[in-house]
Amino acid sequence: MLDDPAVIQDIIKRLRELNPEPSPKYRYNLPKLLAYQKQWRLKNPGAAKAIQDKYYTKPEAKALAVARKHKRRTRILRAKGGFTAREWELRKQEFGYRCAYCGRKTKKLTADHYIPLSKGGTNYIDNIVPACIRCNKQKFIKDPSQFEFPRRTQMIMTGLRSI
Repeated sequence: MLDDPAVIQDIIKRLRELNPEPSPKYRYNLPKLLAYQKQWRLKNPGAAKAIQDKYYTKPEAKALAVARKHKRRTRILRAKGGFTAREWELRKQEFGYRCAYCGRKTKKLTADHYIPLSKGGTNYIDNIVPACIRCNKQKFIKDPSQFEFPRRTQMIMTGLRSI
């Protein structure tokens, strides 16, 4: 039945009738939008610089972006908890700005859920540890018991007293 192209076209036609295309006012032309943004930045250099400083250059802005990303993911997975940018900064400071798994000192630390959200973990700061990108990708959604720590037999336990 689904091998017949006429049947498939009929199904697609019915689906389009049920879910019509969004109205043109919600569509935007990306090249036109980018050209408008560039033109605005040229006309308003002071405002553009203020926005850039506020959102892109300060370390607090990066921490805020991490907290927002995890907050959204928590909502999607319907997990409990949340943490602020300030808590994330303090958490990294507790670990000495080092990866919790391998101990490597790096500027690019990612927030890793010690007990993954998919395994019932929470998004409270007590369940968040700083991890380098390499370790975070290796751990993925494994439980702490399943994850073999890369270069050390025991993780830095400074910040994990409450887990």
